[in-house]
Amino acid sequence: MCCFKLLHDALQLALRSERGRYFSIPRGVATINNTNCVVSHTDWGVSCGLDPHRNERVSETVREELEELINYELTDPRIGQVTISEVHVSPDYRQAHVELVLAGSAKEQAETLEALEHAKLFLRHQLAERIQLFKTPELHFVAALSAGLGARAPQILKRIRRGRPKSEKNTAS
Repeated sequence: MCCFKLLHDALQLALRSERGRYFSIPRGVATINNTNCVVSHTDWGVSCGLDPHRNERVSETVREELEELINYELTDPRIGQVTISEVHVSPDYRQAHVELVLAGSAKEQAETLEALEHAKLFLRHQLAERIQLFKTPELHFVAALSAGLGARAPQILKRIRRGRPKSEKNTAS
């Protein structure tokens, strides 16, 4: 219970102080960084108590900007059709795991992932110019669907739109 009391006192102190300044809480319990998050020096992790939805907003903004950058501004011929399904930003906003839905065969998907890894620094630089964050997250690209399922996804969606399930063979004897 005393840990929560210390964090509560740290937040109260942060609310009374100037916004965006670094300072230490007595006895090195925690510090408040410029995003108004309590960052502890123990195993408590990061707790953003002032705006609980900020991480979701940052994730969605990063997703929208990356989708525009990848689909309209990258000119690498190895990049096929890419849809960003989700972006997970870490609580300290230093890492972003980008889940991609890739079209094409397994080889084309691997080439697309390789091209995106190559363009990672360019994309991060463009994000830094477009989004006003204290620290632009480092990007990690991951395919949301496996190569085999990704290649069959358009067929599955087409079947769903028609309302026809996959034809099943009668196994009754």
